[in-house]
Amino acid sequence: AEDAALGPLRDDPRFAEQPTRMRPQEILVHPDGVRAYVSLPGSVDGPAHLVAVVDVGSGALLRTIEVGAGAFGLALHPDGRLLVALSRFTNFATVIDTATDEVLHHPPVDFYATEAVFGADGRLYLTNRWLDALVVYDTLALDAGMAFTKVATIPVAQNPRDVAISADGSTVAVASQTRLAVSL
Repeated sequence: AEDAALGPLRDDPRFAEQPTRMRPQEILVHPDGVRAYVSLPGSVDGPAHLVAVVDVGSGALLRTIEVGAGAFGLALHPDGRLLVALSRFTNFATVIDTATDEVLHHPPVDFYATEAVFGADGRLYLTNRWLDALVVYDTLALDAGMAFTKVATIPVAQNPRDVAISADGSTVAVASQTRLAVSL
């Protein structure tokens, strides 16, 4: 009966079922050069919950890792052991052990965290579009399953997204998507 309601449109290719589109957002190549991690946010209407692990040499999908809704930013700890995945539509990050690609824990962060970068000292600098801020976390106990410790919330230009840190850690830059501004 449902197909009958479509009538002549039933066979029209414009109304065919559409393939799943995960919309790869960010890629991070592990220092070993063998694996890459790709965040798959999906769409606002159908957020995905995955980070794909890809073999760099062959391009083959090795596995997927379940993370929060709307997987987005990826940050690799300076020692390469831990990957933090951020998800726009959840209020937690996902910490992944890169030796096993297993989820270790989900420390809480503010809703709508988008991008992150680690400083050489292990601090995590995270942009948050809901707060219009750069949020700084101490992550010394990251692999012990403990929550991040919030150190500072720094206002930045509206709708921050990309974040970068200088090699010496003295400068953090945050780019705004809508204001065409960079906060230092």
